[in-house]
Amino acid sequence: MRGQQIATELNVSPEALRRARLALSRHAECFWTRRSDAPVVDRDDVELIIRRLRENGGTAAWQTALQIQACL
Repeated sequence: MRGQQIATELNVSPEALRRARLALSRHAECFWTRRSDAPVVDRDDVELIIRRLRENGGTAAWQTALQIQACL
């Protein structure tokens, strides 16, 4: 049961993954510490993208972060 709960917590919606991957190219300036070929596969990856958008981006990046957050 506990293993199933952990797996569920790591899952993320396909829409959040899609938006996060798109943000990597649209807001590349926010991800100077990330390898361009690094995969986006789970909730941790998506949350890191949201954090970097907020830390390193302008208004458009913040709006993108809010849209991704709404999909989680």
